[in-house]
Amino acid sequence: MATIQSPMQRCNAVLRAFGARYRLREHRRSPWITVYQLGEGGKTREHTVKGYAAADPEAIENLQDLLIEATRSGKPAVLPDGQEDLDAA
Repeated sequence: MATIQSPMQRCNAVLRAFGARYRLREHRRSPWITVYQLGEGGKTREHTVKGYAAADPEAIENLQDLLIEATRSGKPAVLPDGQEDLDAA
């Protein structure tokens, strides 16, 4: 039996498959998507991307594409709201 997944779950599965160090998260108290970066020793860094609603499948897909491209190129991701890679935070 197939499992029904949300767009956020599918995105995180794709990011995991590409070996990306990024994941997307939805917080209860915010309508926006949070990008978190997996770091050394289990540390994480997070940044909320305002204007990208967690309930919007297109916004999730756009962030997924941006994070996959950053992973492929080996360059830091520049988030849509102008934030540099979470490494710079």
